[in-house]
Amino acid sequence: KSLNSDAMYPYFDLFSAMLDDPNSYIRTRGILLIAANAKWDIDYKIYEIIDSLLKHITDDKPITARQCIKSLPIIAKYKPDLTDDICNALKTANPRTSRS
Repeated sequence: KSLNSDAMYPYFDLFSAMLDDPNSYIRTRGILLIAANAKWDIDYKIYEIIDSLLKHITDDKPITARQCIKSLPIIAKYKPDLTDDICNALKTANPRTSRS
């Protein structure tokens, strides 16, 4: 639904809360849903949670880290002001450290 309409955007805060879930599947879903709703983010909510999202570049679970990295171009496409933050996070990411 998020690809074609803003019907899921009202749940953005719920998606953001998913980033801190102990279950990696839930974290991954949150990341993907945030990215899918970037185009509808008229309230600039991504700007408030971008640091929390970018921490998942080095998530403890490799699949979550991969999905996070894969979602970043989508976010950058719709929020070009965040491109520098995203690039810096990727450049400084140390994959040998766990998320904190």
